[in-house]
Amino acid sequence: MQKYNYLFSVLCFFSVSISAQADGIRFEETMAGYGSVDGIYREMRVNLNVNIDDIDAWENNINHTANITGEMIIDELPTNTVTGTLNIFSQSTTQSCPPSVSSCYHLVYSMKINDGSSIPNYFVGFKTVSNGAGFDIIDDLTTLQACFTQNPDLPLEDYLTDDCRSTIQVEWWKNWVLWDFYWSFDVYNKPWYRWDISVILKFLKVVFGPVAETYFDWLSW
Repeated sequence: MQKYNYLFSVLCFFSVSISAQADGIRFEETMAGYGSVDGIYREMRVNLNVNIDDIDAWENNINHTANITGEMIIDELPTNTVTGTLNIFSQSTTQSCPPSVSSCYHLVYSMKINDGSSIPNYFVGFKTVSNGAGFDIIDDLTTLQACFTQNPDLPLEDYLTDDCRSTIQVEWWKNWVLWDFYWSFDVYNKPWYRWDISVILKFLKVVFGPVAETYFDWLSW
């Protein structure tokens, strides 16, 4: 009887352990371009550390965000740290989708700039993901249309106005950018039986799936 109780306890332990675990992933992302700061366009770069504690929850629950930390470097201005969130599959509006796409969804970055201001300053923007054919999906998915603002809850289309627009991009055409991005992956909190590479592929499928569907529809995701 004691043997069966022991086996039952072990099974319960593994069940609880598995249910308590999720596929978490951390990675680094660098974007560069220009920002409209007080009406003046300046070269800028952000170096971000992104932490997604549960890829499935992040994909399926609009309120489950990833955490962002990092630094913002703007030409001729002080470097500041940033903290914030990354939200996937945010609701699009008619005005926020590319002109040739009838529907889309967005990855929304919301970063508080830790510059010591009495009224907080934010850098908020979005990348667009769509299943429309065409090479421009690469640019849509790697380009952040953003705004320096003290109101982090603006409608998405406001980030596309001439008064607001700042544009930074993952420079995917530079080999070292992609190299650093891939090798920065750190998988954690996964079930013991799952390989790290499977979690990385899951993340890539969630974020870059539409690219593969457009250009490599023969791939089985």
